[in-house]
Amino acid sequence: MVHVLDAASGTQLWTVEGVNQPTVAGDLLFVNDPATNDMQARDRYTGELLWFSETDGSQLSGHCVADGLVYVHSIDGYLYAFE
Repeated sequence: MVHVLDAASGTQLWTVEGVNQPTVAGDLLFVNDPATNDMQARDRYTGELLWFSETDGSQLSGHCVADGLVYVHSIDGYLYAFE
């Protein structure tokens, strides 16, 4: 579960259940859904799901963001890169 709070007031802005390993990059929040093996990109301010992609196995690590790509390592032995 991910809870997003307003940094100044501590007020909860939004919550999304069933996901883990959050990574913020710019206006995006990347999370894993271990139930479906989805890698999701969400609007960091509203929580709106912008896109998702399945991997062939559980994601073993948090996300790494570099040069406009987000990378995630999966138990299937692959390193996925999303643009």
